[in-house]
Amino acid sequence: MPTDSNDEPGTYAIPRAGLPWLVCVPAGTGTDLSPQLAQLILDVHTAVGDVVVDIDDDSAFAAAAAETGRRHHALGGATGLNAFGHAAGYIDLLLMHWPQPNADPRWLLLTCRTLRRNEGCLVVAVKAVNQRRVAALSALTGAAHTAGLNLVDHIAVIDLSADNFLTQPGTAAERTPRVDADLLVFVAATPS
Repeated sequence: MPTDSNDEPGTYAIPRAGLPWLVCVPAGTGTDLSPQLAQLILDVHTAVGDVVVDIDDDSAFAAAAAETGRRHHALGGATGLNAFGHAAGYIDLLLMHWPQPNADPRWLLLTCRTLRRNEGCLVVAVKAVNQRRVAALSALTGAAHTAGLNLVDHIAVIDLSADNFLTQPGTAAERTPRVDADLLVFVAATPS
């Protein structure tokens, strides 16, 4: 996956999780992804005809899925997963925004693991405040691991089109681009 930034990926890494890909595209507004970010997810992790489930009704993701020939299903929230048990094993990609304040994280991650097909993945779009970003990503990664999911991709999304920098006076990188969103891609853990 290309990176359009000259920044060091380690600046944006989750401890013990490897280096992220840095992608310079708009993250999106509110809870929706940007069209570019939705397209990136679909291009990298799915193929034409794949079944994609959008837990949170992301309009940009729905539009990109329709335009690219993916079979898109929107659930309107995590509670919609309860009625989707008949599709277990047939889902190529699940997209979920984080945090999910009205759902038990362990139940949610276990359910997503169960619904996806063997080669399918769960993509979690996280928009966390920069000061709490690493802690939120570490906690989510740990919870996913407990639910039998392994992190296989971390994409840090940086929007360079705005004045989007953290000021760190007196440091080598006085103006560090702020991460607008993180995409965490999980697959089922393989038994050792």
